[in-house]
Amino acid sequence: MSKFQKHLKKFFLKAGPSLILVAGILGPGSLAVASKAGATMGYSVLWVVVIAFIMMALFARLGRIIGTLSDDTIIEMARIKYGGKPAGYILGIAGFIVTMGFQTGNNIGIGLAMNAIFGGSMGLWAIIFTSVVLILIWWRNDVYNTIEKVMTGLVLLMIISFFANLFVIDIDVKELAKGFIPSKPAVFMLVIAMSATTFSVISAVIQAYLVKDKKWTPATLKENLKGSTTGVVILAAISGVIIITSAAVLRPQGIVPTSAVEMGQQLEPLLGSTSKWLFLFGLFSASFSSFVVNAFSGGLLLADGFKLGKSYNNKNVKIFASLLMILSTIIVLIINKNPVELLVIAQASTAVVVPIFAVLIIVLANSKKLMGEFRINKVENAIGIAAIFWVFYLSYNQIMSFIG
Repeated sequence: MSKFQKHLKKFFLKAGPSLILVAGILGPGSLAVASKAGATMGYSVLWVVVIAFIMMALFARLGRIIGTLSDDTIIEMARIKYGGKPAGYILGIAGFIVTMGFQTGNNIGIGLAMNAIFGGSMGLWAIIFTSVVLILIWWRNDVYNTIEKVMTGLVLLMIISFFANLFVIDIDVKELAKGFIPSKPAVFMLVIAMSATTFSVISAVIQAYLVKDKKWTPATLKENLKGSTTGVVILAAISGVIIITSAAVLRPQGIVPTSAVEMGQQLEPLLGSTSKWLFLFGLFSASFSSFVVNAFSGGLLLADGFKLGKSYNNKNVKIFASLLMILSTIIVLIINKNPVELLVIAQASTAVVVPIFAVLIIVLANSKKLMGEFRINKVENAIGIAAIFWVFYLSYNQIMSFIG
């Protein structure tokens, strides 16, 4: 093995959980929400990405630390310390519901892409790909390593696709700079959805499970944490870039995307008439890359909540992951809405139950017995508490929008 190969292997060993985080969060909902936000509100919502990035960086780091230092999972600790079996049930079910929202978005994304390429209904393609993935996950044994290898490649393709467009579009630098100053958004639903796509508390929880699968140890924690923000940086950067390209290309034309092809028009400065194909490929990649990650994350949380398994390779986790895929496909078949609008709703709906996980992570991160020298400081605590208020605020507004 060459010196370069050794360094590359070392990088992926550290950044593996971080890249899985990107693959799990960066789905079709992220693309749709960022595209629609840029087309609707221009650069004015870039500040949301910055705030979500700061919060996600902290929570993802805390998830990795907690997962490494504790012999128990996050849900086990909540069950032991704060509420017994009911606490486990609540957290397991809540996690399952959140990931089902993301998984519904994945089904919609695959349906949108395949419909634009080959025709056929969104529901039909959701059924086909759910069936294919179910066959694959029951055929393969080493689920985590398989996910990590495939996802890394797809994430890199997504990065190249959207960043290349920055070099050929006409950006209003003055408006871009103003976009980082917080202001009242015109469409609050999009802000909720944007926050959910970048600041995913559930993904921070999943980091605790991933580092256990990677067998991180307290002795190597400081070294391993050096690559801990890689995925969050990539995630926030891609969200920001899509908002910028959509604001620069779609908004001036008065295009508010309602289909995959219309979203793809933001890449026309780079590829002209062939732009839709690159976007469709990116949409499909984002959907498929997060398909298995989200399903297994939901299955893992539900299984752990009911003390039926806490590893990605556990049979019960596979069963619950399969159930999540099937249920999310049924939701797509039942709900008849504009697919892009449905993607936004699916992303925003995940904000409803995440506050309990945000509170749990910050409470655990303040435990001197658990965290030792890694216990969060005053600045991190301030960010964590602000994040808790933020997700409660978003959750309240999302519930009110459902009621109203």
